[in-house]
Amino acid sequence: MNFKHCFLLPAFVLGAFSGNAASDPVVMTIDDKPVYKSEFEYVYNKNNTTSTLDKKSVEEYCDLFINYKLKVLDAKEEGFDQQASYIKEFSQYRDQLANPYILDSESLEQLRNEAYERMRKQVSCSHILIDYKSRDSLPPYVRISKIYDELMAGAKFDDLARKYSTCPSGKRGGYLGYVDCFKMVYDFENVIYNTKPGEISKPFRTKFGYHIVKVSDVRPNMSRFKTSQIFIPISVAGAEARIDSLLELVNNGADINKLALQYSKSNFNGTADGHMPWIIKGDSKMPPELVSGISSMEKVGEVKKMMSRLGWHLFRLDSTNLDIPYSAMKEEIEKKIMQSDRASNVNTLYVKGLYDKYAVTINDEALNQFLPLIHDREDLNLKAELAKLDQPLYTCADETYPQSEFFSTFDKERGIWNAVITKHAGDEQMREYGRFSSDKQFLDYAFAKFLEARLFEMSLVDLEKNNSDYRNLLNEYSDGLLLFAISNEKVWNVASKDRVGLDKYFKEHQSEYKWSEPRFRGKIYYCSSNKVKNKVDKFYAKNKTLPSDSLDKAIRQKFNKDPKNPEVSIKSGTFVKGQNKAVDFYVFKVGERYEVERQSLPEVLIYGNETLEPISYKEVRGAVVADYQNKLDADWVKSLREKHNVVVNREVLNSIK
Repeated sequence: MNFKHCFLLPAFVLGAFSGNAASDPVVMTIDDKPVYKSEFEYVYNKNNTTSTLDKKSVEEYCDLFINYKLKVLDAKEEGFDQQASYIKEFSQYRDQLANPYILDSESLEQLRNEAYERMRKQVSCSHILIDYKSRDSLPPYVRISKIYDELMAGAKFDDLARKYSTCPSGKRGGYLGYVDCFKMVYDFENVIYNTKPGEISKPFRTKFGYHIVKVSDVRPNMSRFKTSQIFIPISVAGAEARIDSLLELVNNGADINKLALQYSKSNFNGTADGHMPWIIKGDSKMPPELVSGISSMEKVGEVKKMMSRLGWHLFRLDSTNLDIPYSAMKEEIEKKIMQSDRASNVNTLYVKGLYDKYAVTINDEALNQFLPLIHDREDLNLKAELAKLDQPLYTCADETYPQSEFFSTFDKERGIWNAVITKHAGDEQMREYGRFSSDKQFLDYAFAKFLEARLFEMSLVDLEKNNSDYRNLLNEYSDGLLLFAISNEKVWNVASKDRVGLDKYFKEHQSEYKWSEPRFRGKIYYCSSNKVKNKVDKFYAKNKTLPSDSLDKAIRQKFNKDPKNPEVSIKSGTFVKGQNKAVDFYVFKVGERYEVERQSLPEVLIYGNETLEPISYKEVRGAVVADYQNKLDADWVKSLREKHNVVVNREVLNSIK
């Protein structure tokens, strides 16, 4: 029998794809490896939209594209695509990106409609939880069944919740309050929204354990409110009396919006005639007393007088989220679905369908041969026993795979299962495996988990091969990660940290760096009196040939004998206009007088000169770093061009518009 030992290459190493020469010709080759027109066209069009400021012709962009592909190739040759950080980030993106392609439109539409209807309701419920890590003498699924029997025999729900529930809510009889859509895991949400008020559900399982739910009430879920408002500030004399008279007018049929236009003193980010933006429960943009008052309004058209710390308000409820049509919320709901465990539930259904797509068959007899090895504690003995297993385990897409395909996964999973049985597993492992009551259940689950991961991987590889949109997005993201990582290592980090290189580059190009406006380079001596100032001036003139640091040290030693009352303070550097008050007044002639910076040192001496030319890269560090980066990048590209052979198909390139 033909066994296939390597199931699939990971999708992140499948950068190239085969294209049909007629529909997707080769636009260039890099070391004889093809780059197809569709990839170049996708990247070119994405970077040359109508809003792009610096649009490139196809010919101009071709050079940029080659440089980009060579850098990505360099990153792969240096193993950046094998780094754990890249693999993790890319895999997460790949799986997330696949969701819209995996979710068939019918299933997605059902989820959207279901969520829309559920978002319009709140469910008041209580539950009893027996979690997987429960140290009860009875297994969780047995305990929850016995609790259900007690409830069916007439026991009170809240009494049993206090007695048995492992959820903190057990202390209050299991009460969870009013629950919204998307606030609980999907398995739990499904039960509470499908249980009628006054009824108790049958036991069910989520990732947290086994539950029984009691639903006590269902009410409309009004969470967003559109209102019209009239506002009279508290500073206005008789503000409450005025709002009362306006309330009476509205109750007698007057239009609140016309009244707002005439009498309201603020629109609170609304319109002049009082139409307010959407207000959401818990909104912090308005005084909480107003948000609370608006949230308590129950009927559209209801008018309510309210007081805040700002003044008196008259609100009319114009509409709520319950009035928003499905079409207007469709996009928002879909985003929430993709960010919730609903997507994974649909993914599970998708993976189940792959069994048929790839014609999967499982050799149950071969799988059951792993059962006696589940509790084998001797590692060497286990490996010896596994080595004896050489039967076909499953077939998939006309390929047959042996038992050895499952060895490493089995060894890892059985270790977790043994820890669960002995109550030494972590919380997440208890949640995942604690629901099983036999070795056979564990084995079937572990193998299904292994097989479905491989089926999902196979489907993503097929998706990448057959769907150009997905493939292009995937390649773009992968290349972006690699380009960032290698550019950071070879250009950006080097340029910002290489002090020797920056200094050398600056000295070689010093004439290119000039400031547009003069700066002052020199020293400022702040003196305690005019007498001290004159002495410092004479001392400076006598010793100005000394090195700068030595001169400053000598001045401090001579004039600052009392550290608590220094007679001189020194500031050195290069100053721009507006940076130092003394330099502004005495050098740049800004202002009518010098504003003393330190009252204890009011007199100032300044030595130095104005200049347009920096003398150190540190004075123009940002510009030098940027130019040095460009040099490193140009050198890098030059070496890549010399190392690799690039051939452009001009005929195909010229066909791109």
